[in-house]
Amino acid sequence: MRAKSTTRHSPRPPVERTCAQCGKIFLIAPSALEHSPARCCSRSCRDAYTHLHPEIFRRCRVIKKCEYCGREFSVTRSKAARGWGRFCSMSCKGATMRISNPITHFWSLVEVRGPEDCWLWKSDTLDKGGYGHYHLYGGRNVPAHRYAYEITFGPIPDGLCACHVCDHPSCCNPAHLFLGDNKENTRDRQSKGRGIRGERSHLAKLTAADVIEIRANYTKRPELYKNIGARYGITDGAIYRILRRKNWMWLF
Repeated sequence: MRAKSTTRHSPRPPVERTCAQCGKIFLIAPSALEHSPARCCSRSCRDAYTHLHPEIFRRCRVIKKCEYCGREFSVTRSKAARGWGRFCSMSCKGATMRISNPITHFWSLVEVRGPEDCWLWKSDTLDKGGYGHYHLYGGRNVPAHRYAYEITFGPIPDGLCACHVCDHPSCCNPAHLFLGDNKENTRDRQSKGRGIRGERSHLAKLTAADVIEIRANYTKRPELYKNIGARYGITDGAIYRILRRKNWMWLF
């Protein structure tokens, strides 16, 4: 049986580097250089260097603005994609949880204009739909327009939504908001042409012209739904719902 070797590999000595921002000499492990160029000696120097030379870190980092102090700082693209990078430090994050007057802080993040204009959400905490979100004490996020309605008119009853008259998702003007349930909110969205229906859906196989043609040609001339569906590449059940006006109801 082969004996185990008792020889231990001595660790590689640290490498000296010069900070590109402050000029200070610092030590770094050779293994760390395999993943990072190690241009700066600290996070503060790295953020300052990134701000002065954004083209160097363009591929892996992005510039964000702190929601509390307004200071610009850098964060990796992967963290920014996951919703990180809202605060530049833990002290700023903790300060938002200890805001003495959250209402005043909330309106500081809103671009307040005339009474009839849209008051847009200035912070970059926007979701995919364009709605702003405000971070309350305790780590809870609320829609900005909903919070604007509550601090102006009072609590919103359960089951009701804060709907926009101006049809602008990031608007926080209380005069542009009204209460409605999900059905009213959906009906308002459809009436303004923002609903995803018909050809707007990525799953649609027919156009509005196809539906009108099917109803004009086959409503008074009975034919097997299976044969009609084969011509348009859809199922017989879809043809049934189109002719019975259960689908594409807004077309006549």
